[in-house]
Formats: sequence, structure tokens, C-alpha cells
Amino acid sequence: MAHEQHSFAWKGLHRYRHDLESIFYVMLLLVCLYSQPNEKALHLEDNDYEFGEWHWRDDRFLRDKKSTVVHPALFTPPATSFFIGSILWLTELQESKQEASQPDKLPPFDLETLGGYFSYEQIAMILHMFNNEQLPTHGLEWQKILKPLS
Repeated sequence: MAHEQHSFAWKGLHRYRHDLESIFYVMLLLVCLYSQPNEKALHLEDNDYEFGEWHWRDDRFLRDKKSTVVHPALFTPPATSFFIGSILWLTELQESKQEASQPDKLPPFDLETLGGYFSYEQIAMILHMFNNEQLPTHGLEWQKILKPLS
């Protein structure tokens, strides 16, 4: 769930950028809490671990914790060794979200994409590479967008 949607005062529309932000948090939990795709990391027995409580805590807790992930200028997720290659993805996604959250944006400001900083196109540009290797793209519309980047 997107950071702002955890607020009890939230009355806004559901936007697709909320889905993109939710994917970011799923990726964050996966790379930090699992030592392999189907195996929890051994340190999860300790609820003091940075993201260990995110699965069962309330909205206030999650809003506060997610704000410490969304807003800091420097962000390095504590990825397990199996997922260490995902750190670049997570830091670039977080930077896109953080840049879009700057208060100096002038109208007209696109709330759907946070001014273009957090759009499907921006996410595709970040995720099309992994460990300096281009990933195959199957959709023709994405191939046209990503081709100039290769």
C-alpha cells in the first residue's frame, strides 16, 4: 500500500502511482527479508529487524516507517546476499519517488505520475537493466521506448 494511503485523513483517489509504490514495497520486503525467493532469512526471528514487523503492524506504524524509506536523501536497503543485485533497482525507484515528492513543483503538476517522476515509463527505464545486463522486453510498446537506452 502506498505511503500516503496509510493516513486516516487520506480521502484522495486511488492512482496508478499508488500501485507502483506498492510494488516498490513488495520488492523491498522480498530483498530484505528473504535469503532466497521461497526462504525467509534467518534473522527474521528477531522482530527488531528493520522490516520484520511490516507484515502485521497497523496503518500508523506503516505510515511512519514508510516515510523513513520514501523521504531520505540517501537510501540503501539492507538486501540479503541473494538479492544484492536488486539494490540498484530499489535505490533508483526510491530516488524517483523522493524527487517527485519535492515541494518546489509548480502547477500544473500531474498527480497521476507525480510530475512524470513515478510513471510506468520511468519504472520500465529503471527495471530494464539488472546487474548491468539488459533484460528482455516482450511488449512492442516497451521495446520502442527502451530501444534507445540499450
